[in-house]
Amino acid sequence: MLNHRVIRLVLVFLSLLLPLQLARAQDTIDIPAKIAAMGEANLKELTQIVTDLASTGDNSVVPVLTALADGNLYLDETSGRVVVQTGSAITDPLTGEAIDLGAEADLSRIRVNNGLRRDISAALAGMTLMRDNPRTRLTAAQGFLASPDPANLPLLDEAIAAETDATVLSAMQTARAVTVLSSEDASIEDKNAAVPQIVSGAGRGSITILTSALASAPDEVKPTIQAAISGLEQGRAVWAALQNVWFGVSLGSVLLLAAIGLAITFGVMGVINMAHGEMVMLGAYTTFLTQLVI
Repeated sequence: MLNHRVIRLVLVFLSLLLPLQLARAQDTIDIPAKIAAMGEANLKELTQIVTDLASTGDNSVVPVLTALADGNLYLDETSGRVVVQTGSAITDPLTGEAIDLGAEADLSRIRVNNGLRRDISAALAGMTLMRDNPRTRLTAAQGFLASPDPANLPLLDEAIAAETDATVLSAMQTARAVTVLSSEDASIEDKNAAVPQIVSGAGRGSITILTSALASAPDEVKPTIQAAISGLEQGRAVWAALQNVWFGVSLGSVLLLAAIGLAITFGVMGVINMAHGEMVMLGAYTTFLTQLVI
């Protein structure tokens, strides 16, 4: 009797487990099949394939997406195989192994547009945002900064909460601020709070980011953006004036040294040193080469 009960329990457990396994099998993405489908896919289908491949989190799809964005992914019309062509080398998109398609190969590039390239950049950034390497995470954050998408806000929030590197954290916060500023669903308070973060974190590119966001920004946010742009432009004008003064002093000092040398030579010897210009030139080249070595 006990054995029968055990068998029944096992059967019940298996009956409950089987649907879960089937559901998992259905949810599993066949990466080679997705790559093969790229050859005949249109732009809309390619976008979905990129999303599906990125959702796997598999590092093997990174070279595939990179090749697609760079225009190096091709379809061999003869064999129907998707390959990567870099120069004269033809390789498998997943394994990177060299492929010999033979003389009958007929390669046609899988075309992408700028919108799909932005999607690929965001997908690659999302895949690498939680990696262990800080440089990889920094590159991912910069990718989000270049292609802000409100759909990535939850991922950015999760990454910011877990980030420990100060440089990467600043880049993530700046990417989040740019994304919030471009989001239609963000509140006015969040948009206004995002502007100072962009100013402090985006560096020289902050004026470009804020200027492009000004046209589509709500009226309540425009004064904040305009004030930030004005402050940045004033700071840039001050630095430009200081640079002009510094360049003037530098050039004037060179001319002064040349004039002093010429005057001393003429005062002591009573003749003009016609090779003085060449000596100044040799001194300049010597200084330049010394700076390169040191």
